[in-house]
Amino acid sequence: MFFTTYPHAENKFLSSLSTENERSWNWVEFSINTPMYLASADYDDDGLILGRTFIFGNLRDLLGFLENPRSEYANFVVSLLSPSYLNGTSSYQLDVLKEIWIESGSDSQLFVLGDGNNLSHSSDGKKLNKKRMQKLISF
Repeated sequence: MFFTTYPHAENKFLSSLSTENERSWNWVEFSINTPMYLASADYDDDGLILGRTFIFGNLRDLLGFLENPRSEYANFVVSLLSPSYLNGTSSYQLDVLKEIWIESGSDSQLFVLGDGNNLSHSSDGKKLNKKRMQKLISF
């Protein structure tokens, strides 16, 4: 699992207000230093529009969520939360995503950011073969 939760970090008050068995946490631990995805959307709660943000530790889960969104959600913006080894800084960095490309036959990914810069990720440490890249999704 990419997120670790602890009983003492649960926000009991907010959890008690939940109508769908949701639980709220004051903080969670990122268990693995890997790229993560934030999907922000407008949520229509009986005419009251609220902002909701979801964090995904797995690209497959993000794609499944975006393929079958609940009708109450609209105007998605997806961002990449990249760890330092990926973004070349000393900490995590958040950037709006424009596109995600994958290398066929591997788990390598190329992230095209909203500002036009690119970040590449490969779990095996090999360089991307640009001839084998295929666009997975555009935002």
